[in-house]
Amino acid sequence: MAVEAKDTLFIQQLALKTYIGVYAHEKKIKQTVILDLSLDYDSQIAGQSDCLGDALDYAALVNSLRVFLADLHCHLLEHLAEKICQHIFATFPCSKINLSLSKPQALGNGARVGLKVERRR
Repeated sequence: MAVEAKDTLFIQQLALKTYIGVYAHEKKIKQTVILDLSLDYDSQIAGQSDCLGDALDYAALVNSLRVFLADLHCHLLEHLAEKICQHIFATFPCSKINLSLSKPQALGNGARVGLKVERRR
């Protein structure tokens, strides 16, 4: 009997560098963005096989995002969030992404600005 699965892989507080912002000083240096990700996928095969090849490889996901964001230039968090979700869907087998994306240095004084999005394929 097949069991329907709704499994979620999550990564929290992932700090990556990218070019983000509309102001001249933001376009010259990379800024840290913080990602909280949840990806829905079926983990049953990996759960049974205990084989990395059957899993959503979170180390590969993080490395892929690091490389993808390294040379990306975005003005808005909204655009960056869309680009990240498109990249994940194009590269990894998931059906839904919940992404929380923030710029910890955006406002100063310890304030953090962010955006939460949910995308399905």
